[in-house]
Formats: sequence, C-alpha cells, structure tokens
Amino acid sequence: MLFEGHFLAVYPKQHPLSYLREVSWADLAAYPFISLQGQFTERLMVDLREASGEIKITPTNEVAFMSTALAMVNAGLGVTACITYASSLIQLYRLESCPLVQPTVH
Repeated sequence: MLFEGHFLAVYPKQHPLSYLREVSWADLAAYPFISLQGQFTERLMVDLREASGEIKITPTNEVAFMSTALAMVNAGLGVTACITYASSLIQLYRLESCPLVQPTVH
C-alpha cells in the first residue's frame, strides 16, 4: 500500500453543506457531483457499494484532473470528493471541506 486517506466532501463557501456538522455520502449525492475519470470513480463506487448498498453517487461530470474538479466546484457547478492529500488545493481554490461519513470510506 502506498498510502491511505479519508475522503472529504468539497463544496463552495456558503453552500448548504457548509451548514451541516458532518456530511454523509447521501448528503453529497443530493447535489451535482463532479468526479475524476476512470479508476478513481470506479473504485469509489465499488467501495461505497461494499460499505453501504444504499448509497449511489452518479457523477454529472467526470474530469481528468482534481484541479479541474475543484475549479468547477469553485464556479458553482457542483460538489466533489477527494482524499485528504488534496487539502492544499482545496485551500488554493478557496473551497470548504469536511470528512465524509456514513459510510466512512478510505
């Protein structure tokens, strides 16, 4: 294993998710979801299915780079999820984040 990280919900400041004490995957699924292409999304969907068969995230957009996803979130086009390694990018794009729970996936 190279590393392990927890997933964060990422959203613009003043977004309805920013008023929650914690953000669940079901909360995140209520908004347009911007995801990375390929294995990132495929693996995330498998992990969510295994952790909780009830949660299904359907990306409205899939992009090649996390920076593109964060720029789209900054533009108000949706929300995304990333691993904690991207925390500095979240700050750079002036976004907010919160650990995703129910289920906790890493």
